[in-house]
Amino acid sequence: MIKKIVALLILLLFVILFPKSLVFEEDDDFSATSQIFKLDYNQKNQVDYILSNMTIEEKCGQLVIPFAYGKDSTKSDDDFKRLKHLADDYFVGGFMFLQGNIENQTAIINNLQKSVKHPLLFSSDFERGVGMRLEDGVAFPSSMAVAAANDTTLTYYMGKVIGLESRALGIHQNYAPILDINHDPNNPIINTRAYSDNRDIVSKQSKAFIDGMHQEKLLTTAKHFPGHGATDTDSHAELPLISLDINQLNKDDLVPFRQAIASHVKSVMVGHLSVPAYEFNPDVPATLSKNIVTGLLKQQMQFSGLIITDAMNMSAITDNFTPGEAAVNAILAGNDLILFPIEEEETIDALVSAVQKKIIPLNRINYSVRKLITAKVWLGLYDNHPNVVNRDEMYTSLHQHNHWRLAEEIAEKSVTLLKDNDDYLPVDPNKYHKTALITMLDFRYRKGRKHQYPFEKFVFENFKYVKNVKVDNRDRKSTHKKALKVAKQSDLVIMPMYVTPKINRGSINLTEKQLDLVRDIIKLDKPVVVVSLGSPYLIGELPEAKCYLATYGSADISEKAAVNAILGKTDIGGILPVSVPEAGFIVGDGIYKESDGLWFQKENADTNYNFEVVDKLMQNAVNDKVFPGGVLLVGQRSKVIYHKAFGRHNYDANSQKITTESIFDLASLTKVVATTPAAMILVDQRLISLDEKVGYYLPEFTNNGKENITIRNLLLHNSGLPSWKPFYKMGLDSAGVVNAIMTSELESKSGETYRYSDLGMITMQKVVERVTGVPYPVFLKNNLYDKLEMNHTCYNPPADFQYFTVPTEEDNYWRHKHIKGSVHDESAASLNGVAGHAGLFSRADDIAKYAYTILNDGKYKKQTIFYPNTVRTWTSKQSAQSSRGLGWDTKSEGYSSAGSKFSLNSCGHTGFTGTSIWIDKDRDLFVILLTNRVNPTRENKSIIKFRPKLHDAIIDAVDYF
Repeated sequence: MIKKIVALLILLLFVILFPKSLVFEEDDDFSATSQIFKLDYNQKNQVDYILSNMTIEEKCGQLVIPFAYGKDSTKSDDDFKRLKHLADDYFVGGFMFLQGNIENQTAIINNLQKSVKHPLLFSSDFERGVGMRLEDGVAFPSSMAVAAANDTTLTYYMGKVIGLESRALGIHQNYAPILDINHDPNNPIINTRAYSDNRDIVSKQSKAFIDGMHQEKLLTTAKHFPGHGATDTDSHAELPLISLDINQLNKDDLVPFRQAIASHVKSVMVGHLSVPAYEFNPDVPATLSKNIVTGLLKQQMQFSGLIITDAMNMSAITDNFTPGEAAVNAILAGNDLILFPIEEEETIDALVSAVQKKIIPLNRINYSVRKLITAKVWLGLYDNHPNVVNRDEMYTSLHQHNHWRLAEEIAEKSVTLLKDNDDYLPVDPNKYHKTALITMLDFRYRKGRKHQYPFEKFVFENFKYVKNVKVDNRDRKSTHKKALKVAKQSDLVIMPMYVTPKINRGSINLTEKQLDLVRDIIKLDKPVVVVSLGSPYLIGELPEAKCYLATYGSADISEKAAVNAILGKTDIGGILPVSVPEAGFIVGDGIYKESDGLWFQKENADTNYNFEVVDKLMQNAVNDKVFPGGVLLVGQRSKVIYHKAFGRHNYDANSQKITTESIFDLASLTKVVATTPAAMILVDQRLISLDEKVGYYLPEFTNNGKENITIRNLLLHNSGLPSWKPFYKMGLDSAGVVNAIMTSELESKSGETYRYSDLGMITMQKVVERVTGVPYPVFLKNNLYDKLEMNHTCYNPPADFQYFTVPTEEDNYWRHKHIKGSVHDESAASLNGVAGHAGLFSRADDIAKYAYTILNDGKYKKQTIFYPNTVRTWTSKQSAQSSRGLGWDTKSEGYSSAGSKFSLNSCGHTGFTGTSIWIDKDRDLFVILLTNRVNPTRENKSIIKFRPKLHDAIIDAVDYF
């Protein structure tokens, strides 16, 4: 009697909480669903027409999504016959593809689509991109790695790439993103597949991912409702218990789903989870619970898109229900699609029988079928039926350089350094004679297998004498003994640990014996770098580790990113997206380490950039005589991604070829590669002040109205000084030129008018010389060029540089010779080749190190060359008077030599001889173009039109979209 009363009270409470949940929802008003899919009037009529012409068998078949493999594509193959039978005879709604390859999978898709009455909806689990399932596709890092990268723009692009590639492959639905909050570090199946254990991070990242996929019209799927993160049980093996109460679920786990629904996510996947907070029967999984699917998801949270079950072949279902029972209960609970049943024919027959016996009302089936047809109409499947994949268009969309590069950038930005107590990183391989690579595996490794993990490959490529020992989970004493011996005999130990979520494993960790071995190695008195290529929670088991790096997964690009981070080839800036209280870490932790200088990649290395258009532009410029020769260098994110030489020293076909070692007369680039940085250094050292009058440093300058000119005026080019004077025609020597500048008159009042002035920068040079008391080239060498390893940057190139210097003009009016190895600018020549406005010679790779330093807020290889605020201020527009920064120019909204696509947050400069440098701070990008366009004559001005086109083409090559 008491039990009955309790049951009635529970029922009454449920009716109060969910008043509509006991009423069968057969509402034919599809305004909410149509709003998600944004159908117009004609499309709605199309949906109704299609539905009205379907039989019961067709309708029930449409609600089932069997599995398929992307292989064995021949029509005689038994696996393909199964798919064809289910599509043609059982009218299934579509197929979910598992592993395979692009060629075979698209062949299957085309063969199936050609014969079916109703277009098939193809889906797959592309949480990390198509490469997660297809062996020749782009694979991104794990979701947790994406969150660690902490850049929602990249997450959006990732979603867009997956959407573009999926649709090109004929895939219409992606079972992603995962919205689970990974509450439990021991969760064996979610773990790094989740973005975070923080609801806001999960919501923010998943929204960007969904928006990106929607941009390419891909059906998105939020999973695993109502949240699979608060458990240490794998639903593939048994029914996990989610013991959170209603308040906890509403406060955390349901928040990302609400956000996804607000973002018009197209479908939701319900997990096989026991959730007592909403389903009173603990043996009923959420998938089969009307309280959860209808009461919570559809009514409370007002989701009206497609609802799909998790795979029905999982033990949480198959251990307790027959395929038919599970399918009928899933539909009655409120699901629209049955995914991956173990017996497809039995499942469909059970649904048909249930309708015929009125266990499931026909309008309930109509309700779900209409949703599916709505989704197919939104996708355009009926309009384009039979929806075969165009192979040519497919390969155009796939394997694009920028897709791989995007995955690479996310991987690089995700690498997180949690500990580096003894400052081991970055590692210089030249300091260690012997390196031990002790690889820890959470699975059984087949001995004799000829397989090298990417991490191992990159270590062997970059370190001297490496010995590798693989330690798997069999806990063999002999292996442990060997690993410890190798570690003892080495100068450096690197320990990658492969601990990742796997189906039916039931746990996610190393064995205790493996952990003991790691602890013993850490105790050795030598550098030990621990790298988690999976679960970041391992740090909780290894508090002894002095250096601990996390990548959140073992995707190839993540393994490569880890080695590059260790070597200092890339910045380390990832943030921890989860808390590890056992080790004292919270969300957001992470040690920032900047890259160890600029990374020049090996010649012909694949950088995942497509510079074909840039190559053609440069070669055509030589052919069209824009310049005889040139070197173009492009750098991004601490890497030189393009460095090529074109043409010859002059237009003679037998003249010396330009190489990447060629040295060019920089002309006015001197202003920003010599004079401006010299002034920046002195301001940082408080030896000069921007607002101090020039006369304070150079009393001889105070005459003819120049008394109020400040250092700032010189750098802004608004001092009022003339632009230039033909000193070479006056027969003046160096002292005479300087005196002429010191006593010159103004052409406008100081501060009122922008006038680009060589005289102002020569004056700035003299301020530097007066304040420092050393010759200008010496000051620059000691304070800038030596520190930046700019070993080929100087005034008046010495004899051993002469072979590499590129000739400039055929001077037939003053020096009467072809100028090579001496400065082109007449004023600089009159100043004995050393001037603040011109005269500097350099190579592209030298200037690249300087540009990198500017982008890196003034730091180079742990040296502070300039203060960060100085760099930011001097490279920014200073007023509405002009586009000038301090010394630098900035990108103008109108015409610019940087083209139209560089961001306004860019700085740069050009040189008269055909040189330029442009730095886009938003893109972390710099472009250096060195040419000798004045050879043989300065009258050749074609470069004015060429430079903007070149810079626009470079932006097209580096931008993702």
